[in-house]
Amino acid sequence: PIFTIQPLEEAKADCLKFLHENIMGFDLPFQETMGFPQGDDESDADGLGNGLIGPTIELALKAKVDYGWTDALPKDIFLEYVLNYANLNEARTNWRPLLVDALRFNESDLWINGMANLTSVVTWVNQNLWTKLARSPDQPIIFKSSQTPLIFDPMSIIAYGYASCTGTSILFANALRAVGIPARVAGTPAWYGNRTQGNHNWVEVYDVDAGGEWKFLEPSPANAGLD
Repeated sequence: PIFTIQPLEEAKADCLKFLHENIMGFDLPFQETMGFPQGDDESDADGLGNGLIGPTIELALKAKVDYGWTDALPKDIFLEYVLNYANLNEARTNWRPLLVDALRFNESDLWINGMANLTSVVTWVNQNLWTKLARSPDQPIIFKSSQTPLIFDPMSIIAYGYASCTGTSILFANALRAVGIPARVAGTPAWYGNRTQGNHNWVEVYDVDAGGEWKFLEPSPANAGLD
């Protein structure tokens, strides 16, 4: 395939434009503290202009440069499912630098040995995420039912060390995005249309090698033997 190279500053502008134009309604009152430019010199007073939007764009584009599996991604898929800082209505936090630093994927044997591709990276993240973000090596992040909405944003999960399906799905999707894998959270509010049967969330990954098919999988907290 033939790829075009976009100047970095132009790419940053495109990312900012996408995030601003597609901001969720309940984020609108907090645009300034999230780091969206306000068009005046006062927005940077006391660091108000240094919100999560800056690091989000910088690290998403770094993943785009570093990881070859992003090369064939349609631009709209990259913007919506790699760049995006949110999945649902979880608390908006600056999770990307923390996840990039904790995973240290560029230091993994998978990366160093040149064996990384979309499938192997997804498996590696699901195997390693839960211990690399743990409070201590012997306390990996675990699944604990009925935690939403108290514990389902990435920072709360890391602090408490557990989450139910919504939280683990959000954390897994974000970790995949941190290494340039397009991911989204999917789910049902009621099995068989009956809320007494419970609800569930899972993760879907965009597989460009399969013609742009979305493939679903379950996060596997504290499961080092994942196949």
